[in-house]
Amino acid sequence: MNTLGKLLVIAILIMSLVFMAFAVTVYSTHKNWRDLVVNDKPGPGKPLGLQRQLADMRTKNGELQGQLDTLTKEITDERAAHVKSLAELQNTLTTLKQEYDKQVAEHAALVEGERQAVAATEAAHKTLEALRGEVTKLRTDIRTVQQEKEDEFNRAVKLADELNQNKAASDLLKKRNVQLTDQLAQARAVLESHDLDENQPIDGIPPKVDGVVLAVGNDGMIEVSLGADDGLRKGNTLEVFRHAGTVSKYLGRIQVVRTSPDKAVGKIMPEFRKGNIQKEDRVATRLN
Repeated sequence: MNTLGKLLVIAILIMSLVFMAFAVTVYSTHKNWRDLVVNDKPGPGKPLGLQRQLADMRTKNGELQGQLDTLTKEITDERAAHVKSLAELQNTLTTLKQEYDKQVAEHAALVEGERQAVAATEAAHKTLEALRGEVTKLRTDIRTVQQEKEDEFNRAVKLADELNQNKAASDLLKKRNVQLTDQLAQARAVLESHDLDENQPIDGIPPKVDGVVLAVGNDGMIEVSLGADDGLRKGNTLEVFRHAGTVSKYLGRIQVVRTSPDKAVGKIMPEFRKGNIQKEDRVATRLN
């Protein structure tokens, strides 16, 4: 056998091995396509048939289609409800916008009213301050007028009191005038009874008073208890006498040469001296 024959034998052997390996591979990977399509009982290495899977898939598809229809209906209803809600919301929005515009207009009116109210309040405050000033001035004027009225009333009361006092004094003076008129008539009667003239000056005539001799000097001066407060004046004369029981003894006359409020000093007039003058002898401006 030549070389070509050997090569062909080797090539046939290799090809046989290849075909055998291919056959083994095909056998090992061989599947039952009928079971793959119509198998109703799945098990290990035997999945559920494609026909059954297709039926299941169709069933599921129907269910899913029903769910899809339901969801589509729900979506349609939801869309209708959404459109309805949207329309209602649009209406509400329109109403709210109208209300908002109305509120804005009312707010603007309120702002304007507030501005006017503030201006009116400021004007009222100014008017109130002016009125307060006027009230204060009026109160001051009222107090002044009241004080003036009280002063006038007090003055009227005082004048009324003075009038009453003057009236009482006038009545008293009238009574006194009547008394003085009576006394004057009586005095005139006394003067006429003593043959005296009422127009005769009486400057040198002392009032009718009596006292005592306080001291007798060696120079013929005598101090008596009568003075200027008793009406004695320089030049007046006093009669001196002494009481002895119920008998009075005339001792003479002294002429006043000096006076003080409660005392006087007189000089014995020699031509009238009738006895010795002593302390405690009595003196009088005239004898009864």
